[in-house]
Amino acid sequence: MGQTSSTTESNTANDEQNATKIQNKYHNYTEIEDYFEKRAIRHLTTSEILSYGLSLNEKKDLKQTYPQTLLLERLHILQGNQLLTDIVLTIFKTLNNFPLINDSNEETSFGGVLKSIILLSPRCKKYIANRKFNIITLIYIALSKVNQKDNEVGERQLNESYKIQEVLDNYNNTNFEDITVSSEIMLQFITWLLTLQYIAPSNNCKLDYKITSEEWRAFENSAKCIIRSMNSFAFTSSSSRDNTFEISYEEYATVFKVIAPNILIGLENLVEHLLYSQKDLIESDHPLSNIEESKLLTKALFAQIITAVPKEINITKLQKLYIGRESGFSMRSLQSKVFKWVAPTIILISGMRITDDTEYGKSKNPRYKKFLEHYSKLRNEDQHLEECFQRKRKVTFAVYIKEPWKITNKSFFGGEHTTIIQLSPRQDICRANTSDIVFFNTVGGGIGIGNSQPIIKSKLEKYQPGNVSLTVDNALEFGAFRNVGYGGKVNPSMLQTEKDTLTNTYELRFIIQDIEVWGCGGEKELEEQIRQLQWEEKEAKRRQHVNLKSLGEDRALLEMAGLVGQHQSGGSM
Repeated sequence: MGQTSSTTESNTANDEQNATKIQNKYHNYTEIEDYFEKRAIRHLTTSEILSYGLSLNEKKDLKQTYPQTLLLERLHILQGNQLLTDIVLTIFKTLNNFPLINDSNEETSFGGVLKSIILLSPRCKKYIANRKFNIITLIYIALSKVNQKDNEVGERQLNESYKIQEVLDNYNNTNFEDITVSSEIMLQFITWLLTLQYIAPSNNCKLDYKITSEEWRAFENSAKCIIRSMNSFAFTSSSSRDNTFEISYEEYATVFKVIAPNILIGLENLVEHLLYSQKDLIESDHPLSNIEESKLLTKALFAQIITAVPKEINITKLQKLYIGRESGFSMRSLQSKVFKWVAPTIILISGMRITDDTEYGKSKNPRYKKFLEHYSKLRNEDQHLEECFQRKRKVTFAVYIKEPWKITNKSFFGGEHTTIIQLSPRQDICRANTSDIVFFNTVGGGIGIGNSQPIIKSKLEKYQPGNVSLTVDNALEFGAFRNVGYGGKVNPSMLQTEKDTLTNTYELRFIIQDIEVWGCGGEKELEEQIRQLQWEEKEAKRRQHVNLKSLGEDRALLEMAGLVGQHQSGGSM
């Protein structure tokens, strides 16, 4: 195995050296086109080449045009969505002309589709052999060309010479200050990417899942939240005219690289299907297509969560543990449903932001006034709400917690990968910098992520929110998300850190409408959970049949331990 590994590394190094030599020389258009087509073939397996209908011994013409209707059919593009059709065809046409994306306007060919498959897959880096190159950038350039007239694109110059290295470094002389992508195009593209989590959950499955028009609208709402991370004014008005704006490359790249790093996974899987015939595809048993939905956890929201979680976290299988609407909004109910789960969990919290604390606490909900007596809200002079928070009241958060839940009235749990994901009105990520991050306080402190333990005394109850924290009161009625920069257990907004806008501190206080906990893991974790619950139920029934009268003084000990008495049937130690 060691010899094979060293041989592979040696071949890779030699390939990179050869590529560097070639790319630092001047070549004409035809030579560059042939070079990248041949490199594309070398980055495919023999079975992939044969499946695509090619043979190394058979000199098939890669220049033959790939019919648009066939391409759209193979990619399962929704009929009737002309803008999405234009987007997809433009992306493939741009990749077809790679790397001379601005100096060529050729129609998509069979060789060009091969290049597109490689460019949109993890094989891209080795294929390009250029560390500066990023497929995210190339996609943005393609999106900027949607609706562009043919006469605005340069014609290929057969006799002109290019140094490949320079063409790759500057993306064929692309000036990013001169190009933008409209909000309408970006919305359709990101909505499509989110649906691909279900349409193409793997790279060789049958594409049987059909997105309904109702589901498409739900995915569109999630896409709007992602776009608001690019532009805080995006889709915050009821007027379609006010929602039309241009997105710069910097705004787009920040979100795709930092806030939604997994957003292209579905597209990677989809384009791989172009290598195979229908008979080569297998039935999908991917859990995403069978996800059990709830009022809060829809397919669209789950797809949005997947775009944000770190790649080392696997959440493709979720088991319903606690739904507030079904089991009741109480700490006791949540505890009974969640605490036996031994694998990681995701807690979802959604509600409506309270815009006027005084008015709401005085005339609408006196309990909120009581909450604010225990929770020292952020000072008004430190509140710098961006446009999306001012115009959109709906807030949704997902928190990934690696360690099992437990009562922690003085201590903490959570784990090193604990992550707060803001899902609406915009998408953002805040990652823990310590493993002691979560508390579940049963003596009146509620749930805290990133907080210090609350002060609970006879004459004093006070929450102690961290610089970046999510607080839920003990009645699961009110919540508060604070984001005021470094200095706490959770690192501040990754979006604001990247944009250098950490001075825009803010706090969102809201009334909770939905709270759910979902277990991350497969059938193994669920079976273990069921066995544990069945055993405890059996033990409870057995204890109910104990002759309590015969216990005498021992009964008092059992009552003190909480096993019998006080309206209890007997729980586990």
